[in-house]
Amino acid sequence: MKQNEEKSMIRVKVKFFSLLREEFGPERMVELKKGARITELAELLGLLKRIEEGKVFVAKNFESAEVNDPLEDGDEVAFFPPVSGG
Repeated sequence: MKQNEEKSMIRVKVKFFSLLREEFGPERMVELKKGARITELAELLGLLKRIEEGKVFVAKNFESAEVNDPLEDGDEVAFFPPVSGG
């Protein structure tokens, strides 16, 4: 990768929980273009439709997040199914 390309990319740590962990593993590093949003990450992972259907939730840096939220280099994004119980 050229130096200019490196500056135009960000690295995001992605964590998966519950059934998603079985599908994707516990975590991975993903490179995206600078200025990317959670939408692009979710689409890359094939999770966007499930998020839109309410079957998967997302958090960024330990706080609830929306798909239109921007990502920055070093962010941590977590995907998890709805939690229920009492």
